[in-house]
Amino acid sequence: SSEAAAAWLDKMIDLFEAGGFAADQTVQLRVVQAGAASEVDIAGALIYGGPGRLRSDVEIQIKAPQMGDDAMVMQVLTVSDGETLWSEMDNPALGGKMVTKQSASVLKGSGEGFDTTSSDPIAQIRGMVGMLEFQVVEESGGTVILEAPVTEEFIASLGPAAQAFGADTTWILRLQLHTANAFPRVLTFGDPSSPAMVATFAGYREVELTDESFEYTPPEGVQVRDMTAAGRPAAAPAP
Repeated sequence: SSEAAAAWLDKMIDLFEAGGFAADQTVQLRVVQAGAASEVDIAGALIYGGPGRLRSDVEIQIKAPQMGDDAMVMQVLTVSDGETLWSEMDNPALGGKMVTKQSASVLKGSGEGFDTTSSDPIAQIRGMVGMLEFQVVEESGGTVILEAPVTEEFIASLGPAAQAFGADTTWILRLQLHTANAFPRVLTFGDPSSPAMVATFAGYREVELTDESFEYTPPEGVQVRDMTAAGRPAAAPAP
């Protein structure tokens, strides 16, 4: 990245490392499967306490051609205290609430590209910007805009998502930051005229966080799928 762009990205990463903030988040995704385009809309609140510590409560709407005018709607609560990651999904179409318990290490994903294995939106931003060369293209009105062309290496890092997005090297990743603190305002990924992903963060605010901010107790009566090492059956001893 250019020296000016690198300075802004470093300032953003420092903000992420410090944590202690909350924001509202919306994400619009457009994916193509079997030749048909589907839309995914995500909206909700994020509390971030630094890498591995977060609380995200979002509503996800999925619209696909086979659904007609209907949409699949689910509520997803994600809570991690840095050691344990809890995911609570409430989807009436699938019978109600389901809870998954995992090691918080999965939040880190591979650390490269747009990592679909990570449920941490901040880690996803870090992974995306870490692989590309950015330039500052505009600075005005309290916003600085950085852009980077998408590379073949970056597309490869997407894995199966690359085909779903229809990604190619004509795409641009554009990042709008607040000049006051380098917090992201908008991230777009794709054809500049019709991006495959638009992520927006608003209402940034510093908040006092404690360990209780990242506590979670599964609702009574809801079965928990334990995917941690402690929850998986032990391997059978060798004969």
